[in-house]
Amino acid sequence: GLLLSGLAGSAYAGLGDLGIVSGSVGIASAICCIAGIAGLANQESARTGNVLGMAGVGFGLAATTADMSLAGASATAFQQVGLLGGAGSAIGAVLASGVGPTELPQ
Repeated sequence: GLLLSGLAGSAYAGLGDLGIVSGSVGIASAICCIAGIAGLANQESARTGNVLGMAGVGFGLAATTADMSLAGASATAFQQVGLLGGAGSAIGAVLASGVGPTELPQ
């Protein structure tokens, strides 16, 4: 939330270059996702792995949205991304609810 607020505030105030910030957030996204996968390797760090993975995905969405905005994407393009992301989330939630934790591969 804080990162998105900072990006929106700096874009609104015209501070900095959103393209540079977007690239930095994309790199942070990749690092968080990789660290999240590493954190899931053992039981003691699994909670941290989950948080890092979710942060990585959030950062990735923020960077993608910023890049779309910089490229001049229309409101329709953002609506399509939101619609498809929501549909994918719903399908994923339905499929995930049918799989128990003990059924996951190790």
